[in-house]
Amino acid sequence: MKVQLRAARAAGVMAVAAIVMTGAVLGARVPGAAAQSGDTVVRVTAPAESVKKGAENVEFTVSVENAQNLAAFQFVLQYDADIFEFQDSPKSDFLGSTGREVICNDPQADAGSARIQCVTLRPTPAGPSGNGVLAVVRLKAKGAGTTDITLNRVKLSAADETASEIPATVEGTTFKVEGSSGMNWMLWGPIIGAAVLVVLAAGAFVVTRMGGRSGRPATAT
Repeated sequence: MKVQLRAARAAGVMAVAAIVMTGAVLGARVPGAAAQSGDTVVRVTAPAESVKKGAENVEFTVSVENAQNLAAFQFVLQYDADIFEFQDSPKSDFLGSTGREVICNDPQADAGSARIQCVTLRPTPAGPSGNGVLAVVRLKAKGAGTTDITLNRVKLSAADETASEIPATVEGTTFKVEGSSGMNWMLWGPIIGAAVLVVLAAGAFVVTRMGGRSGRPATAT
């Protein structure tokens, strides 16, 4: 009887502990998700899962979510210099979508990074709020491999008297560049081999015929 009571108590303790742990995990997840729902986020997204080596104008989009009265931004896009090289960064429309005049500095590109910076002038009208594209960065895939595409030195400024900084969460991505495909020898090898044999056979036939014709005529008796 005592053994049964001890077993029942142990089972009860374990059940309570499991409930407490489950509640703790759920409690940790739900408040965190709610806290992040209204945060300003700056993220970079890739155009596809992968591209081939040699591809040009591979566009990485840098966008903002939950912006508030945005007046200026800057960031440094970083990548593996053996895989990508910078091409250009055309200006996007979001920053000037409320009618503010936009001035963007020429991109400053080094091996493995590109710095993009745009500002707006005058206190009015208000800056844009919500979601939009800050910039598109075009890279050339000069090598093959997988690289992290990250955002560093990200700064957002509000269109107020002090140009106050807007705190933001930053998200990068990972991207793969595949090697050049080259020739599929499994497919073309047998075909090329058969063609070579045909050419050699034809050549041997021609040589044989020519040799027969070039022989001396038989001597008359």
